[in-house]
Amino acid sequence: QVQSGNQLFGLVVTLAVSLVSGWLCGVIMQMMTGRSAQEMRDNTRDAQQGTNGDSNKDSYFNDESHWTCANDIPSRSKKPLWNTLDNTLVQASPSSMFGVAVLFVQTAITAAFYFASLDLSAAARTNSSSVFNYYVGVALMMFVGFGYLMTFLKAYGLGAVGFTMLITCLGVEVSMLVESFMARGEFVIDLMVLLNGNFAVAAVLISFGGLIGKVSPLQIVVLVLFELAAYTANKVYILRQYDEFPLIADCGGTIIIHVFGAYFGLAACYALGPPKRDTLNGSCYVSDLFSLIGTVFLWLYWPSFVAGGLPSGEQQMTALLNTVIALLASTVVTFGLTCVMEGGRLSTVPIQNATLAGGVAIGATANLVGPFGSIVVGGLAGIVSTVGFVRTPFFGDVDTCGIHNLHGMPGLLGGVASVFVQIFAGVCAAVGQQALGLIVTFFVAVVSGAVSGLLLKSIEGCGGLGSYHKHLHPNDAMLELFSDKTHWSCADEVPGLILPRPRRYSSGGLPSPQKQDFAGLFCCGTRKSYDLQRGLHLDRPSSQESMRSPSRDGLMDAEMYIPEPSIAFGVALLLVPLVITLLFYSAKLNLSQGASIDVSSIYNFYVGVALMMFVGFGYLMSFLKSYGLGAVGFTMLITCLGVEWAIVVESYM
Repeated sequence: QVQSGNQLFGLVVTLAVSLVSGWLCGVIMQMMTGRSAQEMRDNTRDAQQGTNGDSNKDSYFNDESHWTCANDIPSRSKKPLWNTLDNTLVQASPSSMFGVAVLFVQTAITAAFYFASLDLSAAARTNSSSVFNYYVGVALMMFVGFGYLMTFLKAYGLGAVGFTMLITCLGVEVSMLVESFMARGEFVIDLMVLLNGNFAVAAVLISFGGLIGKVSPLQIVVLVLFELAAYTANKVYILRQYDEFPLIADCGGTIIIHVFGAYFGLAACYALGPPKRDTLNGSCYVSDLFSLIGTVFLWLYWPSFVAGGLPSGEQQMTALLNTVIALLASTVVTFGLTCVMEGGRLSTVPIQNATLAGGVAIGATANLVGPFGSIVVGGLAGIVSTVGFVRTPFFGDVDTCGIHNLHGMPGLLGGVASVFVQIFAGVCAAVGQQALGLIVTFFVAVVSGAVSGLLLKSIEGCGGLGSYHKHLHPNDAMLELFSDKTHWSCADEVPGLILPRPRRYSSGGLPSPQKQDFAGLFCCGTRKSYDLQRGLHLDRPSSQESMRSPSRDGLMDAEMYIPEPSIAFGVALLLVPLVITLLFYSAKLNLSQGASIDVSSIYNFYVGVALMMFVGFGYLMSFLKSYGLGAVGFTMLITCLGVEWAIVVESYM
């Protein structure tokens, strides 16, 4: 009876507290908006009914209120800018050399597997389920995380996911073969070999992020073979990761994987040169939402990537906890700093990428530092990466995905942090080795990446865009860079053809002054501009359109009013993490039960709950047709900031 009374009392009190605190929070938010409750209800009703209401009021359920969005996001009823084309497009036939090369490589690998054997000697004393769970987490990062992160390109979604799948499968096969022979002198396979194969593939996918949209499938195969050979040689012979005393400590691959993959890819990008056309090197609203799926999966499974290779026990638990803390810090800092640097609005690119920078930077020290060290490293990585994506100070003309900003600079930051950790630990010999490993890896990556880029450039005519274009008549349609139409049989609405001759249009088709921009037909035909003094939001044709369509003129004076963005949100979001970071100074990790509990099992439960928060709640609320970024992005912010704050408050209480 006492227990039932307590249950009822707890239910009533919880309900009362939630109602009162929720009402107070709503009152505070209403005061911050500067509108009455009736005005807010009127605007909500207009938005739900699809009516414009008062044109001087901002639009609810619309990401344009808070985000710098792609041009095709719906905000008001818009008439179609273009008429339907009545013409036939000519494509060149892609080369079949890619298919021949892939089949040849797979045949050679199959022959090599004849000499392979399974290593089951440690099966009795190894928790195979635990290792396999980490393997699945890392594999999910490769297939879903990297694949969907790169779908931000509005016309390259099939290439992003499909070629990521090819790179992962081919790369794991090649890595198992090459790394086994280099490290052991024989071809032996166990679960750790599979896990290391996925680690190696991560370096290739990082490099592919800089090259995506500009290389052919044949060049991708060459990239996989060449980079994995260079990566494995650096890991085994220079960094001596298979020796009893490795040259460097890097459980999460900050130096071995991220620094190498980033600067290998950047060197290859520079050797190839900037793209001749980058019309389709951009996003649309739907592609931005798909890209956030990759962000969420990378965020959730990054601890598996960092701690999966460590032995079960205190080290593994320490790495798991520190990785989550670093990711929390980089995410919150990214949201705040992006808002400040973008003048009060959130930009999708930093949110998709820089939120992950904490995982990149903490890898080298995840099993060595405490909570304060991990939250500082994660926060600094978020700052460095966000500044890189917003300002784009380096490699912007050749780096498609911004791998320098996500993997390069945070990787260097994490490498330098690992040197300082060794200094504070008083291990003088390890300090020199750690610094040497970072420097040597950087130069090996640059040199091998440049050689790889020159090799890719030399075969550009064999299945690359150059081989497509050189056989075309001047009046034929040309295949476009950054488009799936180049290498995939796509649906008709995918942009990817250049029509250089206006005579191919029918009399009711595209106006002749816009003959050069066929990409605008399907996606992102207009660009937004804002007069922040008047707060007036205008819809104008893009800079590549040389005239305004008559059907658009009526919209110039009938667009919605958007208030001037405020950086107060960003400033507050930077102050709160600073306070939390200071509170983490006195925090310590509780490892007293590390030897007596199943770390992998608890971690799996954590990932399941985190998936509910990020993917479940986030994408459940993305049903609003114009608020997808807000649903997923703000869910991500609420989760990260909330977990940090809950850790502090609940621990002290």
